[in-house]
Amino acid sequence: MQQGAYQKLFDRAGFPVVGIREDGTVHFKNPAAKKYLPMLRRGADAIRRLRGRVPLSAGTLAEIAGDSPYRRAVVLADENRFVLLFLARLQYPDGEAMAKRIVDARGTELSSFFPAEEEDAAASEALPFGRERIYTDLVGIAAQSAPAETCVYDVREIINRLSAHLKGAFRSLGYRISLCNLIPEWEKKYVKLDLYDFVFSFSRLLYLQMRCSENGTVGIECGYDEDSGCCLFRFTARTSLSAASVRKSKNIVSLLSRLAPECAPELSFLPNREELSRGTQFSIDKYGKLILEYRVKYLEQPVLHIRSVDFENLELDAAIAGFLREIRAAVGKRQ
Repeated sequence: MQQGAYQKLFDRAGFPVVGIREDGTVHFKNPAAKKYLPMLRRGADAIRRLRGRVPLSAGTLAEIAGDSPYRRAVVLADENRFVLLFLARLQYPDGEAMAKRIVDARGTELSSFFPAEEEDAAASEALPFGRERIYTDLVGIAAQSAPAETCVYDVREIINRLSAHLKGAFRSLGYRISLCNLIPEWEKKYVKLDLYDFVFSFSRLLYLQMRCSENGTVGIECGYDEDSGCCLFRFTARTSLSAASVRKSKNIVSLLSRLAPECAPELSFLPNREELSRGTQFSIDKYGKLILEYRVKYLEQPVLHIRSVDFENLELDAAIAGFLREIRAAVGKRQ
């Protein structure tokens, strides 16, 4: 790795980054890697810890043996060395397909993953965060397989699963999160999406509200907007941010990158970031609440084939449960 290159980006990243020499020894670890991957010590042989494809090659998915919540990493080339990015999104059951999508879109060279405009986030006006920083990764997935393609889902099933897991989940950390489902039982609303991309995006919006909340209270309303033909997820939290400061950001990705800079590098790798930006609006109302409105287009035509969220091996439940475990592990005790 070039001396000093990407150092600030890696140091503030919420996911582990590990640099490996050609001989297989570890020569660089960011703070997240020191926390989550203690077995990869500097100077240690990383190859013997890897499962599957060895020797390393750029563009592949590497997996670390052990029970760390970060087990999978996409391998990138940097001069004559390798850099392993243990992205949270790769920990899902469809991680291999996700890694292929990332490499197809961005290439295998480390330099191609950090365009100049992304580095502006390094000078962000990060909010002071009273509690220990929470990085809400959906990790620790127990499922063995999942659909890698986009499918059609009954949105109420997804909302009900999220509601069941989020209710009371963060009280011990000083947070109160309420989720209100405004879609009537008799209304059938179907959405076409990549389930894990959706859950990943949902988690980042929730994280931003938790980070910005003045009193630890976050409200989520789930309904539908007939005018736009969309299912609407509305996140609200009282904040000290001013309306003018929020308007500085042109879209939700830039807002996340500015207010939660530890999210910026991983968001730059998300293939559907443009869709997330188009579907999300944000503002501060007259009561001082930060409002994030995330829209997902629903299908108006009759649906013949529905993918139930109640998979045989409960992938979605495992994803949400892993999300909650990671928050507790990251926060530890309150300051």
